[in-house]
Amino acid sequence: MENGFVILEKALDDDEISDLKDKLGIVYSQAITNAGADPEGFQSLDEKYVFLRDSHPELKARAYDLTKHLEIMSRYAVKRRIIETVVNIVGNEVLVDFPQVRIDDPMNNRLLPLHQEGYGQISDNVVTAWIPLQDVDPEVGTLAVEL
Repeated sequence: MENGFVILEKALDDDEISDLKDKLGIVYSQAITNAGADPEGFQSLDEKYVFLRDSHPELKARAYDLTKHLEIMSRYAVKRRIIETVVNIVGNEVLVDFPQVRIDDPMNNRLLPLHQEGYGQISDNVVTAWIPLQDVDPEVGTLAVEL
């Protein structure tokens, strides 16, 4: 660990990311069905999200909240390679809190200033893993680490 962070290349491989996006798509497809629309008319998870955001924000919010309960989220959160990296940092047994998917939406006006996740933590010995599911750059958003 250098300067308070570690870069773990390919924490999830391309097939795992694709599988995760498929499972997320199922949640959003169900929300679209509940809205009375046909999810088959949408080509991507992004299109599903935007439809719900623009026409059924309450269903978008519920789908977003439910994604953390997908089995695949818990399974990937405890992948051996990720857990071993965390154990190497904290030096003891780890407790995995709810994994979640964060969708950065340019229409979201609840932008946060630079902050540290820490709500509800029972220890100062905390590690946050950020695993982008697409290529990122400063234009689309990255994780910032203030030294």
